[in-house]
Amino acid sequence: DYASSVVGRLVTGGQLEFVGGGWVQHDEAISNSDSIISSLEMGILWIEKHFGQRARPQVAWQLDPFGHSQFTPWLFKQLGFSQLVMTRIHTDDYNTLEANRALEFEWSASLDWHSADEVGLGQKTSSNTLLTHVLTNYSAPW
Repeated sequence: DYASSVVGRLVTGGQLEFVGGGWVQHDEAISNSDSIISSLEMGILWIEKHFGQRARPQVAWQLDPFGHSQFTPWLFKQLGFSQLVMTRIHTDDYNTLEANRALEFEWSASLDWHSADEVGLGQKTSSNTLLTHVLTNYSAPW
């Protein structure tokens, strides 16, 4: 149809980029890895089917989850994302990042839940870090 052809032309021309790509945005507080992966797989496969491999999202998007897991940067890196844009972090964390001019940072993933890595302080490697940006002045659309 007309809308799909317009979107396809914009994607091909590099004027439009999909972000996230999941069928729905998963909540990080109670989701299990299977449901997160299934949602992302379903959405990304749909995008690729309709707009080609070039349209595959490179930027992950977490607009409004209730919390962020240390599993997140690792999972997004494994799925081929190079960056993450997110909102809704704890006010104290946001204020600290903003005061230090660090709303863009490399989020270090950890799957070792019993170490300092749990809070992102572990050794950073290209395979476990995700360039992350926290949006400023976010407010819900309602």
